[in-house]
Amino acid sequence: MKIKKIGKILLVWLCIVTLLLPFGAEVLAAVALTSETESTQLETIAYREGGPESSGTITSGDYDENSYSYTIGGTNVLKIVQANDFDYTDMLYCINAMGSFPTRGDVNSPSFTYNNVGDFTDVTDTEVKAWYDKVGMNENTYNALVYLLNNIYLMKQNTDYKTTFIQNAFAELLAEESIEEGYDPPLTVENIMTILTDDDIDVIQQWAIWYFTNGSNSENSYYNAKFAALQAISVNYITVDNGVPSEQEADLVDISSTRNRYAAILYDYLVSSAEEAVADGYTAGDSYTYPSIDTTNAVTSTVQGTYYKVGPFKVNSGTFTPSNYSLSLKFYDANGAELTDVDYSIYVNDEEVDTPYNELFDQEYYIYLPIENNTVSTVELTSNYNKREITLWTGEETENFHDLQEVVLVTEEPVEEKVTGNITEVQYDL
Repeated sequence: MKIKKIGKILLVWLCIVTLLLPFGAEVLAAVALTSETESTQLETIAYREGGPESSGTITSGDYDENSYSYTIGGTNVLKIVQANDFDYTDMLYCINAMGSFPTRGDVNSPSFTYNNVGDFTDVTDTEVKAWYDKVGMNENTYNALVYLLNNIYLMKQNTDYKTTFIQNAFAELLAEESIEEGYDPPLTVENIMTILTDDDIDVIQQWAIWYFTNGSNSENSYYNAKFAALQAISVNYITVDNGVPSEQEADLVDISSTRNRYAAILYDYLVSSAEEAVADGYTAGDSYTYPSIDTTNAVTSTVQGTYYKVGPFKVNSGTFTPSNYSLSLKFYDANGAELTDVDYSIYVNDEEVDTPYNELFDQEYYIYLPIENNTVSTVELTSNYNKREITLWTGEETENFHDLQEVVLVTEEPVEEKVTGNITEVQYDL
């Protein structure tokens, strides 16, 4: 979609107030949720964390570090957190805006027990299918939603992805406001990140999720109507006393038109890129395969002339390489101490190659080490990356609350793979 069309989408953010905690109050941090966590207590909170953005690289005075609450079109966009947690690490998103979920401090039920019921990307799962039918999803909107969740920005969990995320979302605007188009200075990714806060991005992502779960089909026309005319309404300040929010005098916080413009562009990108991916054939069943170290053949050492030949090593490329994927090749002596500045060569099909080991995929290669004066005892190849998991969580109903909102947890969980080869020493005569 052309950016000029996006101006027709009015995304006006109404933000309310800085989070005030009592001086000296203890701030609790819950253990971060993972795809393996079975159960936890969840609640919603009106305000966002605020503070500097996750990577710690934004120093511009334009970056708004205040802690705000957000509404769009008269709808509060609350933050889902673990009970009594102020760490905000968990990336939890509502996938049924019509369900109930009280805010922190509700005297009837301040938090709910939520259970992890499985992989959200598996529509054949009983719980996932029950949610699917409940909200009136169809195949295209479900596939688009899964694509969206696989590509959103997870602040605090994968900060390396933020630059790529912004680059992709604003590619057209960056090209339009470039040196080549007469802009001096040109717009940069860094410029955008000094205006659009991490909290802004989190709220926009939730609103885009609701587009697919509650706004894009006839069964959920309520959010269709919302999208016809996004508006802002005045809401109250929120202050906090021992973790319980209280309302004060209403006030409107004015944020820049540039920030609103960027919010609209990001929202449009999230929705349109997911829809375009489905149009191009993407389905939720198209699970990503990540790069993996091949262990089919054991790594051994032999003697090849005046060299130790260690291998084979092989890394399968997969279909998706995470932004934080890394490979390391390390050498250790007989005492387990890491060695640096090791002289080695890489051979493929018995021929030396100049390609670095971290660029060799889908083919076997060997490490050649000179036997003379060798101190290397072990060669180790290690890969590290974060794998994205999306799990569905459902709440246990209480006497006062029924038809609870379903929630997804999106995580980036560390994966490490390693293979080692030990060198069998030989006596070498000059």
